[in-house]
Amino acid sequence: MTTEPTTPDLTDEEILELEQLLVEDDKLAETIDHAEQRRKAIRAILAKKLPDGTRALGGRKVIISVPARLDAAALGRDYPVTAYPHLYEPKLSTSAVRDNIAAVDLAKYAKAGQRQVTVK
Repeated sequence: MTTEPTTPDLTDEEILELEQLLVEDDKLAETIDHAEQRRKAIRAILAKKLPDGTRALGGRKVIISVPARLDAAALGRDYPVTAYPHLYEPKLSTSAVRDNIAAVDLAKYAKAGQRQVTVK
């Protein structure tokens, strides 16, 4: 059985104010989501209708580009770590650390982050 903790030292007026903030937060989240979806749609239309390159349009510069990315898997096949160790770097795997070191021992390496608010 789960119980919700009470909010001590808050007046009814303060609780109402916080509830109103949550309602506003929900509305803002909806607005942001709608705006992000609309921006993606607009940019998809621009990408479809304009050629690659820079074009002045509506007093703005619109740049359509296709950035190149290195194919790490293909590079790994052609330049294996055994023959080209200088191309690779070691990296600590935090998931491997969690799998191999007890949580009680890891506690001394944990540091507090910023407070977070999660609204469900």
